[in-house]
Parts: sequence; C-alpha cells; structure tokens
Amino acid sequence: MSAAAIARHQGRSRKTITRVLTGEEFDNAREMARSALALNAENFAQDWVTASRVAARNGRHDAARDALLGIKAIEPPTARAQQGGFTVQIGVLLPGLGPQASTTAEVIDADSVTE
Repeated sequence: MSAAAIARHQGRSRKTITRVLTGEEFDNAREMARSALALNAENFAQDWVTASRVAARNGRHDAARDALLGIKAIEPPTARAQQGGFTVQIGVLLPGLGPQASTTAEVIDADSVTE
C-alpha cells in the first residue's frame, strides 16, 4: 500500500505518513515484529500443518496447496486454470459419413486468440 493510500485511509497527509514510515521508531517496531515472527516460526508452521489437516478432512486443500506453492514444491496453476478455464469438445456426425468418419479439427488455444 502506498503512503498516499495510507494517508487517505487514515485521514492524514502523505508527508505525515512518510515521516512515520521512515522514522527510527517504525524501524524498531518492524524489527521487533520480525523477531517475534522468527521466534515463533516453528509454532506457526505446526499450526499450519494442523489447520491443513483439519481443512482437508472437510474437503478443503487450500492450506496445503498454499504451503506447497510457498516452498516451491509445486508450480502455480496456469492463468487459464485460475480463471476457471475448461475445454469443450463437440462431436458432429454428418449424414453419410458413418461412425468411422474422422476429422482433424484445429485446436484453438485461448491464450493465442486475439480480438
């Protein structure tokens, strides 16, 4: 989030927000937060594993997928899959060709279609 967006959200000037975010007090607070997270990393990881198992029992695998993506054990799905893309195959039997007829249809890749 930009300093300008924070300023609008907080009803303060961008200059005030920039001064706060670049001050020594903010740097100290950020380092304390990072230290607290680092000290508890093992507990957070165990909680994630527990939550993942509970969610999986309910058919939800988001936590496991997110963990595997985070450690780069799996690749993210393609953009088409994220958009709910699917493949439709349509078969048409033309009169007189019989069941042995075959055609070679061109596969259209949605990513290559332009308007």
